[in-house]
Amino acid sequence: METNTKHSLIQLVNVTKSYEKGDQLVTPLSNLNLSVGDGEFVALMGPSGSGKTTLLNLIAGIDQPTEGQVIVGGTDIATLSRSKLAEWRSKHVGYIFQLYHLVPVLTAYENIELPLILHNLSRKERQLRVNLALEAVGLLDRHDHYPRQLSGGQEQRVAIARALVTAPAIVVADEPTGDLDKTSAEATLTLLQRLNREMGKTFVMVTHDPHAASAASRIVYLDKGLIVDTPDMPVVPESGSTLERIEVPPVPKRSEPNPVSAPMEGRVSPRKKVKSRKPMFVTAALLTGAVVAWFVFGGDGMAKLNASGEQVAEIIVTTKYSPETLTVAAGKPVLLKVTKTDDSACSRVFEIPEFNISKELVTGQTAEFRFTPVKGGTVDFRCGMDMMHGAITVVADAAGGAK
Repeated sequence: METNTKHSLIQLVNVTKSYEKGDQLVTPLSNLNLSVGDGEFVALMGPSGSGKTTLLNLIAGIDQPTEGQVIVGGTDIATLSRSKLAEWRSKHVGYIFQLYHLVPVLTAYENIELPLILHNLSRKERQLRVNLALEAVGLLDRHDHYPRQLSGGQEQRVAIARALVTAPAIVVADEPTGDLDKTSAEATLTLLQRLNREMGKTFVMVTHDPHAASAASRIVYLDKGLIVDTPDMPVVPESGSTLERIEVPPVPKRSEPNPVSAPMEGRVSPRKKVKSRKPMFVTAALLTGAVVAWFVFGGDGMAKLNASGEQVAEIIVTTKYSPETLTVAAGKPVLLKVTKTDDSACSRVFEIPEFNISKELVTGQTAEFRFTPVKGGTVDFRCGMDMMHGAITVVADAAGGAK
């Protein structure tokens, strides 16, 4: 077995992965054994078709082996059901892609916040984690920029922050410098090294580039689904390489835990604190295959009163978007009407956690929720497992309502 001297966080034992392609049986990995230490930075190298990406996907829980064990943090993820594996993946793995995969209509802040919507966190907790992740990659001053307003290197740093924001045990990276120019690639590698060194995160990176691989503490070479020795492979940076000289903003050092530690508590420097976008214009997105579902709220008018004196607010849940005015006064009862337009818009149960209210949301029908906010601020709501999230603005009643 390919081993290391650190305590093993990842162990692959006699792993084989096969799949059918037409009438042929393809086996990208065959009886493979690998151990990765806690806090190690491992690069996977090899020619195309050697099994690098297959191995990465097994470690990340994206795929499961045909035979063998994939043990991560003491859990054999090869035995988990698809739903349990998805839950495990959302908690323990951060993924960095070659082409960034940022949502173009979301800001840097919102792209980083996106995976946190899958977790039961308050708006304040999400804001704290995103701020710390932005600070870690040196992009606090770009928090409100859209991907089209960022350079390739900055986009990849946003993607890195997104991978780290959930405090995963493992970060996997698939050719993270493959789409970058030399300077941006060097800066990205230096940032990964620093995060690994100073925060102790475990990185597993696939790359074709020997120079990129040299940023790792260990290189594992694959060929035809097997781990092989490659004594002639160049692994030392060239003389005069900028790998150690590129200036990347340092990871913030503080007494509180950092954005890739759990639990994630800490404070952003007051001079750079970034606030969540105000609930009067909140965008929450969920990627489900090719579908991007939205809640978009706009406007600053108050909800209308009905004959019973209730403040009536409405939400239309759609895979596109629907602008809604969701501002209510404290101290008065609220009637919230929620309509789901199609099955792909969100999952079944709509919840308002603060008031312990939940109700099944049937496509094409309107569900009604009643509650009375007692103070100004926000009332969060979500649609199933926090995957779609938004908030209603609560203001003090002009007639003397509670604050």
